[in-house]
Amino acid sequence: MHTNGKHPRSTEPILLIHGLGASRHDWDILAPQLEKLGYQTFTPDLLGHGESFKPRDPRRYNIEQIFAHLHNWVEQQPIESPAVFIGHSMGGFLSLLYAMRFPERVAGLVLVDPLYSPAQLPPLAGYLQRYPQLGAKAMEFAPEWLIHTVTGLDPATNKYFSRENREQIVEDYKRASPNIMYLTNTFYDLAPHVSSIDIPALILWGANDRTLLPETFPRLVSAIENGSGKAVPKAGHQPHLSHADQVNPSIIQFVETLENSPANPPLPGRAADDAVLH
Repeated sequence: MHTNGKHPRSTEPILLIHGLGASRHDWDILAPQLEKLGYQTFTPDLLGHGESFKPRDPRRYNIEQIFAHLHNWVEQQPIESPAVFIGHSMGGFLSLLYAMRFPERVAGLVLVDPLYSPAQLPPLAGYLQRYPQLGAKAMEFAPEWLIHTVTGLDPATNKYFSRENREQIVEDYKRASPNIMYLTNTFYDLAPHVSSIDIPALILWGANDRTLLPETFPRLVSAIENGSGKAVPKAGHQPHLSHADQVNPSIIQFVETLENSPANPPLPGRAADDAVLH
């Protein structure tokens, strides 16, 4: 897990949380843009992913342990004020959980094709959710074309990905623990609870997402009181990679809007540090 940006201008630190099978490198386009504007970014590798610890026991791979691992890491960082959480897919699920459980620590949410309910899964993904051991085996021995299929790089959208994007996606899947697939049957339904969130939220999604049903994202926008959002035309499940030129300006504009809102107080139990807050 990594911390970037040493001279933040904003009172809102920014945490960027990747999705299933990805890594902190999912944010290699957006994070430098935020840092160039003076923001401090935090880009963790979740448990079982990237450079983080990879337990061998499949029972360690459930969403609550992933959340606990993330929360413990966040608590160790020099974060003195509520943060903006930017999450993709499973990272969106974790960001929503954070906003529900620790609303005082979240200044805003940016959710990119977020997972928030099992009802979002198309039939094939639902099948893999019921039999995660099959997904783990497939991931362990998967050739490149299969990884592209699982991550939503279907023929309708794959032309929008650069070669560097493709290579990074494959590398991330190959170095992640195959046991991350056991996570898929531990997600639960957040839909009944998202209306409790009154934190400003921006939801962006690919109009051609084949990993999660696109029609489910407007429902999330409507359910969150301070929610707004839009579809990204011709994009699949990873518009922050395939259509970064459209997605990133929307994210930056949203973050800057939050910066211009009344300042958030320091977090309870943490001393304000001028080097961090100003």
